[in-house]
Amino acid sequence: MLHLKRRNQLRMLVSYKIAQTTGVWLDDKKVSLSTKLRPANAPRAIRRPRRSIARLWRFLWPTNPWQDRREPVTLSEEECRAFFKKIEHDSTAFIERFHGHPQLELSYDELLDRRKEVLDRVQSFLDVEPRRLTVTMRRQNPEPLRELLANYDELYEAFQGTPYAAFFD
Repeated sequence: MLHLKRRNQLRMLVSYKIAQTTGVWLDDKKVSLSTKLRPANAPRAIRRPRRSIARLWRFLWPTNPWQDRREPVTLSEEECRAFFKKIEHDSTAFIERFHGHPQLELSYDELLDRRKEVLDRVQSFLDVEPRRLTVTMRRQNPEPLRELLANYDELYEAFQGTPYAAFFD
């Protein structure tokens, strides 16, 4: 079992909120338009029109039109606590469900920072012949949390002295 985790759960929540706002869920500029706009994808495009329009926009204008105008998100303390607790619960349940099976825990941050090393470890764990793999994902919100969160200072104060204080840059 491969278990991909993200160390900074606050950054995960902020990225999720930004994606909800912008409709940009994945930086997939390297994927051609033809793979995105096929007739088979029409039902999904109808269910998620904002995402489909965002993908078309990004293909036609490769720079992110929202990046320069993106407003920082605001999160409540309660929303953060609920999210952190849900991630902890889900992670524990996941580990318990696969107890007794071989497990490899991976970090999203490691995957982005040291791709080759992590992918080599995954191939070794899966006992497959090593190959050169290509990963096109990259960080969509590399800015410091202070720039992405409108109420960073308020949340920073609220979480001091808790296990979640480590999530603040």
